This record gives sequence, structure tokens and C-alpha cells, in this order.
Amino acid sequence: MAVSDAVLDRVRGLRSEWASLTDADLSEASTLALRLVSAGYYGVAYNDALVWATAHIQLLDQEAAGGGSTPGPFSSVSTGQRSVSFGVYAGAGFDPWLSLTAYGRNLIALRDTRIEALPYTVL
Repeated sequence: MAVSDAVLDRVRGLRSEWASLTDADLSEASTLALRLVSAGYYGVAYNDALVWATAHIQLLDQEAAGGGSTPGPFSSVSTGQRSVSFGVYAGAGFDPWLSLTAYGRNLIALRDTRIEALPYTVL
């Protein structure tokens, strides 16, 4: 199963530098996104979830490939040969990882909204 062209077009529209990305450029991120989100869970919001998950992974990959720091609210202090990094996100599961980008935080918000919308018998 592949991510639809409509989803990939929405991902390209999120950042000006992504406008020229090909389907092949986005294939790794979109393939991983397919593993993170479920059509059965997100229902009509499934494509939205795929957009946020793909964009989140793409941005993390882009930052890593460029040798930059991970996007998000992290800071570090270095003295001599010692360096200590601090991050403000803590918790279990995927939330700390998803919290690294605005796209991941949008996926969390979508997921949490979806949880509240489910009938109690499903939970």
C-alpha cells in the first residue's frame, strides 16, 4: 500500500523547500508513516494523520541528513570536553518522539481528539 498523491501533495505544501520533492524523495518517510497510523483508528481523518506523520518523519530525516540538531525545544551546555543536553519532553511511548516537531504535535492532537470521540465500548 502506498500513500496517495493527495497526501504527498499536502506534505509538499507544508514547507516551501519541500515543494520540489518527488514521490521517491518522500517514499521512506511515507512508508514509515503507513506503519504509524491506522485507517481503522483514524477513520475519515486517516489522510490527515498520514500527512502529519510523513511530515514529522521527513523533517527529522532532513535535519539528520543536514547534520543539524533535532528540531524541538532542546538545549545543551558544554564545558571543556563535557557536554550535557536537556530536553523538556518526557514520557512513555511515542509522544516524546512525536513532540520533536510541530507536525508530530499535530498528530498527537489528532490522535487525542480521536480518542475522545470513540465510544466507551471501543476503549
